[in-house]
Amino acid sequence: MKILRAALPDAKLLISGPNVTAEPEKPLLESDVDYVVLGEPEQVLLQLTTGTAPEDIDNLAYLDQGE
Repeated sequence: MKILRAALPDAKLLISGPNVTAEPEKPLLESDVDYVVLGEPEQVLLQLTTGTAPEDIDNLAYLDQGE
């Protein structure tokens, strides 16, 4: 993630998978990731790419002002 963040500093970085679904706080607090998808990513990706605000997307974890 550090390499991606350095190469694309304005990009929003998203990860998904069973490990991060089980513990979404860890990657959000300990890496450069912006979003963690909880469960299946297809609907979340569609909503993000069509402009839905993160707070309106179910199954999406993220930090709001560091919390």
